Amino acid sequence: MSDFSQRLATVRKEQKITQSEVAEKLDVSFQAVSLWERGETTPELKKLIELADLYGVTIDWLLRGKEETTIIIDFEEPISDRLFNEDRMYTYVKTYATMKGLTQTVEVLPYVRELHKGQVRQGKDEVPYIYHPLLMACHALSLGLEDDNLISAILLHDVCEDCKVTLEDLPVDNEVKTAVQLLTKHSYRT
Repeated sequence: MSDFSQRLATVRKEQKITQSEVAEKLDVSFQAVSLWERGETTPELKKLIELADLYGVTIDWLLRGKEETTIIIDFEEPISDRLFNEDRMYTYVKTYATMKGLTQTVEVLPYVRELHKGQVRQGKDEVPYIYHPLLMACHALSLGLEDDNLISAILLHDVCEDCKVTLEDLPVDNEVKTAVQLLTKHSYRT
């Protein structure tokens, strides 16, 4: 039995919930819950999120047995240009897009990352440029804006200007190309 499966069983028992009750709430079989708790299988991401919500714990605690690290801001120090980690944002957007079936977004992510490779944002911290479109995509998703075309356009909104890519080269449908065109300075549209 893994630490993860042991935590699943322990927290369920602490909450005085049966495997059948968990199964009913998550719309799975009680055998699936039993297999998770014995470490024979692992719940898919969507069910992992539902388990954390059901048990009132964080996903981080379920997976690693640790609570998320608290960030303490020292107002004596200047605030960094980078508030979030771009690799974590990339993983978040990719996971979210995969779960929601946002196929263009999944395809655009590595494309945009490669195009912006080596570029940095203005500022003292030399933050990789990919930080900006990823942050905008994360904001949109956190607001519940789950439209594949919208998220793809957000990720691509600077590539024509900053990466000298033409609209025709973008690996997306015409609706996204139109959105990117509207967000691109006229001198870079081709």
